[in-house]
Amino acid sequence: MSRTRTMAAATALAAAMICSPAIAQTAWNGWYASFTGLYNVPRDSDATLDTEPLDATGDIELANNFGFALALGAQMNDALRVELEGAYRPLDVDGAKGVLLNTAPVDVGLSGDLDTWSLMVNAHYEMPLGAARPYLGAGLGIARHDGELTLSSPLLVSVLGTNSVRESGDDTVFAYQFMAGLGLEISENMTLFGGYRYMGTDDLEIEAFTSSYGTHAIEAGLRVGF
Repeated sequence: MSRTRTMAAATALAAAMICSPAIAQTAWNGWYASFTGLYNVPRDSDATLDTEPLDATGDIELANNFGFALALGAQMNDALRVELEGAYRPLDVDGAKGVLLNTAPVDVGLSGDLDTWSLMVNAHYEMPLGAARPYLGAGLGIARHDGELTLSSPLLVSVLGTNSVRESGDDTVFAYQFMAGLGLEISENMTLFGGYRYMGTDDLEIEAFTSSYGTHAIEAGLRVGF
């Protein structure tokens, strides 16, 4: 081996020996599981009902409600986490507003429920500041919406011969979410965290109903490494 190659190899080895302690301090790898409680604050959903000869449009109002998420993930290094998360968000339909029935504004009653199950792959970037760990995250996956909606109005009698329309079913669509918050390490392998997240999906279809979907949420939970 030439003198130049020998010096290069020695320099590389010295650099590796110098850097390895620093890397060992930050590149902790390990599995974890987490539970997250969610307080969901859903957006009003733009919706249409298209069933001949009825054409209705308006906003579905959804009531705030609790949900939860479970995740299994890996701490890739001191800053990056990747996880698989399943979540459940049950929401009640709280009415409708701005309804147009065949282009004419009408007052209608709308009731029902919309349960959403999601399976997401999330990535979190953490900024370690001692025991405190601010984080940003994003996720992609699928959501299964299972809903039942009943639209009622005396005006429907002249159009459909009945004063109500009931639609029920399910739809699986693309989903995405964003998260931001703060974690607090309470032991070597346990972290409490809390923050904000937003989840949205492609438009869902339940029989003749088509609707948008999006919900804000306050999140809080516990992450345990093993």
